[in-house]
Amino acid sequence: MFDYFGEKELEKQKKFRQKRDIFLKKLVIFLTRYKITANHITYFGIFLFFISCLFIKICPILAGVLLLFYCLSDGIDGPLSRYQNTQSKAGSLLDIFADQLPIIILPLLSIIIFKTNPMFAYLFSMFYIIEIFLLTILNALKIKFGFVLRVKYFCLDIEAVKIAEIIKIYRKTINKILKQIRISMIQECEKISKVSGEIKIDESYF
Repeated sequence: MFDYFGEKELEKQKKFRQKRDIFLKKLVIFLTRYKITANHITYFGIFLFFISCLFIKICPILAGVLLLFYCLSDGIDGPLSRYQNTQSKAGSLLDIFADQLPIIILPLLSIIIFKTNPMFAYLFSMFYIIEIFLLTILNALKIKFGFVLRVKYFCLDIEAVKIAEIIKIYRKTINKILKQIRISMIQECEKISKVSGEIKIDESYF
């Protein structure tokens, strides 16, 4: 099977998968009874994601609900394939595609909706695609690799100390990376902000 996790990450993933398989067992049995496969769930999740993209600006709440169901579907297809014993290389590649799709598409979509700096969005998406591709190739060739600073560690607001422990890199280096990311975010927010200058709120100045 194809995946993009390092050796230590994979150990944690296996433990998590075992717990998730137990938790979702009744749902998986129900879906199997109606001949619903893991690929059906994956395709349905991709469909929900693209529909949610259409509503991000029109109706953010609906878009958020659709994205939530997309995330839920992403957590079901793995346990379903393992229960049905239908795991395959094609299925694992499809799952990787479904997993990474939002992280690639949403930055590009932010250019249109939030007027994000195109260079940052393009570079992020391009380097992320290259990273996932290379990690998948390394695993397929059974070549071990070291730490990988993943987007999820920043998005989940994990402390720098914890990130350093996970990816085995010096904490001060992590602090510098996270600081630069936050500075870039502030700069982008200031560009699209409708408020500027001195602001007075309830006798307080900001």
